[in-house]
Amino acid sequence: MSGLFFVDYPDFIFSTKMWIFLVLFGFLMTTYVKAAASEKKIVKNEIRGGILERGERMILLFLIILFSNFSLEYSAIMIAITAIFSIFTVLQRFFIALNQWAIV
Repeated sequence: MSGLFFVDYPDFIFSTKMWIFLVLFGFLMTTYVKAAASEKKIVKNEIRGGILERGERMILLFLIILFSNFSLEYSAIMIAITAIFSIFTVLQRFFIALNQWAIV
């Protein structure tokens, strides 16, 4: 994932470096929300759900790397889409944890 910082992607709405940082943040926080909720006994069952599960995130990362060989413009758009969906997944899991905590 950090190797994407070294590719000279064209900017798409914002700086591509910022999009890559948001993808990395979303990938890490999705896992952290799940682990923190389980550790602090906020949830009874493991949190699942969200638009981008681990498998989908890895497939998108693989596709970004693959398309980077052919078109940097389309790869920059895919990075932005992945960033938006990964942040949305973090928010989904956070609200799932809050709802389960409120029930307990």
